[in-house]
This record gives sequence, structure tokens and C-alpha cells, in this order.
Amino acid sequence: GSSAGCTGLNCTTRTGVYYWINEEILEAADIPWIEVEISPASRAFSPVSSYTACVHEVSIGGADACFGTFWITQQRLSIAAFTTGLRVDNFKLVSNFRKQDQSFWERVEAPYNVFSKGLWSSIVGVTVLAGVGLWFVDGANDEDFSDSAVKGLLKTLYLAIFGIFSGGPAHSAHSPGAKVINLGFAFFILLVISAYTANLANILVANSFTFDVTSVDDAVRNGGKVCLLEALEDTITSVHPVLKGRTVGASTPADAMEGLVRGTCTQM
Repeated sequence: GSSAGCTGLNCTTRTGVYYWINEEILEAADIPWIEVEISPASRAFSPVSSYTACVHEVSIGGADACFGTFWITQQRLSIAAFTTGLRVDNFKLVSNFRKQDQSFWERVEAPYNVFSKGLWSSIVGVTVLAGVGLWFVDGANDEDFSDSAVKGLLKTLYLAIFGIFSGGPAHSAHSPGAKVINLGFAFFILLVISAYTANLANILVANSFTFDVTSVDDAVRNGGKVCLLEALEDTITSVHPVLKGRTVGASTPADAMEGLVRGTCTQM
């Protein structure tokens, strides 16, 4: 571990959770270790990636192991063996977007397109059933209902619909049965409002922007180029052969993003 005057493991410049894990393993096995520099030969083998250079250093016997967050690429696998992975990284295709113009009526329809027609019908049906059920079991409730059956039904439907719009039951349930229905209706309203809010936000964002490219095949079909980390080019192109000859190498993720912004590539 680190001691006085040391900032990294074993008084090296290295720190981080993966280094600490490996140090614990080595200490538990009573294996002493020291840090060695990557040799010029390995640097020359991979001037772009110090990770690949480190793997090469292991293959030529200059080091016994490399510690860190290494991607297991085809090139590195052909040089040295790897232990079981500690985590998995997911790679996403990043593309430019453009703002989508919407007509007045498309904007008006957006809040109603959150749910399908069938789901809207189900919501209306449950709301009506809850209102009628409350009137049926709590008809003696003078606070909400009148003696007239027609007025009572109209009032209970109004309260049920108002409850959906206001975010909570509007009936003042008196009988035990009405309280049970009110509790279930409150939970139903919670689910509806939560789903509506999430879906509405998603639809508004999705309708505001459009993406010409949503897959690797789209990128190739549109004649664009993809910025890739140079250390991953062989691996990515082996998985997606259509990208061969259509990649732009980048040494860091920041360089790839800069290439996307400048137009050197259309995706990354």
C-alpha cells in the first residue's frame, strides 16, 4: 500500500480501484512486485496506445503482467493472454442530428400521442368504473352525491375525471368499500401520471430532433465515415466489415468527438 510520501501503489505513480485490487491479490499471495517502464521496443510497436504497448511488453518478457482497464481486442489477444474480465464496456454509435420542423397540428397532437388509442380507452374505462363504483357503494354520501340518480352519476363521473387531471382522487369516501376503491383509484392515477409524464417528455424530445443515421449500415449507406479509437479499429471492423475503409483513426475519445464536430467524420 501507500506510505508516507507516496501517492500511488507501492510508491509508484499508479492509483485507482483496479490497481488496489491487484495489489491486494499479490499481497494475499505474498508476491512482491515493482513497477517497470514500457520499453522503447514496445513503444515503437504501438506508438498510439500505451495499453497495447504494455501487452507487447508482457509478450517479450519485459514485464510479467499489466494492470488496468484493458479492452480485450483481437490484436492484444494475439500477443498475450488475458484474465477474466472485471467489467464490460458498451459501445454506442454517436451521430449528428438536425432539428425537425413541426406543424402546428403536430404539436397539438403530441400530448395525445403519448398513449395508444386502446390504452386511452382503457384509462377512460377504468376511470368511469371507479366513479360508478364509488357512487354505488357510497351513494349515501351527501357530500359528493345528491338524491337524484342522474345527478349523482354525473357528479361521480366529474369527480373521477377531475381526479385523473388533478393527480389524486377527488371523492371524499365515507364507507369502507368506497375507501378501498379510492385507494386503488389513487394508485391507478399515480401509474397513469408517471407513465404519461415520462412518455410525453420522450415524445417531445424525439419529435424535436431527427437522426439520419441510427445504425452502422445507415452510416455506410449514407457514405459517411466513422471516427474510431485507433486501438479499436481492428476489433470494430472485424465485427462490422462494412466499415473497412470508412474509418478515421483517433487517439483519444476527445479527438474522435472533435472529428465529429469538425466534420472529419459523420459518426463516432
